[in-house]
Amino acid sequence: WENGDMPDENTQVLLAGGPEELGLWYRLAPLAFLGGSLTTGATGEDPFEAAALGAAVLYGPNVGAHLGAYSRLVGAGAARIVRDGDSLGTAVSHLVAPDQAAVMAHAGWDVISSSARLVDRVLSEICDGDECAWIAGQVQPLRWARVIFVAKEAAFKCQYPASATIFGFDGMSVQVDTAHNALVARFTRAIPPFAKGDALQGRFALTGGQIVAGFCRPGARAVN
Repeated sequence: WENGDMPDENTQVLLAGGPEELGLWYRLAPLAFLGGSLTTGATGEDPFEAAALGAAVLYGPNVGAHLGAYSRLVGAGAARIVRDGDSLGTAVSHLVAPDQAAVMAHAGWDVISSSARLVDRVLSEICDGDECAWIAGQVQPLRWARVIFVAKEAAFKCQYPASATIFGFDGMSVQVDTAHNALVARFTRAIPPFAKGDALQGRFALTGGQIVAGFCRPGARAVN
């Protein structure tokens, strides 16, 4: 990964260099096992970053000072404890289904959004200054923060087949038209074949407590 190699459909394991990239991987992964928690005497990892960035959380019994955070997530249905390698494999097999992981991720966001401190932390990770200012002016700011998060995830997945480039939340800026449920995701820098300022057009829906967003990539062929 550090040498510039990109994962493909045959990649089963990818080794990243350091903790500064964790936010990127939490963002891409529907399910995250937070290591350093299966061994006696281990201290585990803070689970709130993974939950804030949309990952369902699995963890072992040794989480040290993070017990309170894990307990909140478990109580909300956003995290699940595993005891060993076998139970980890069983949990992954069950939760790798998109609908199962999505339910846990949604519950995790609810926990994060219940704390003003955690909300500020999430917004600083996901949104730029203009997006934060727009969210602050809405009647239900947390709802629209979630819309922008989901929109950026959908826009990233839309552009990836063309660019084969992994980048952070700052690679795109999202505008939301609340009156027409429309989205515009604009590239904040050149990511070939996209130029700085190029835009993807999208739509979103709020239904049953869930947010669904989709974008169209110019030149992409429709598949029935």
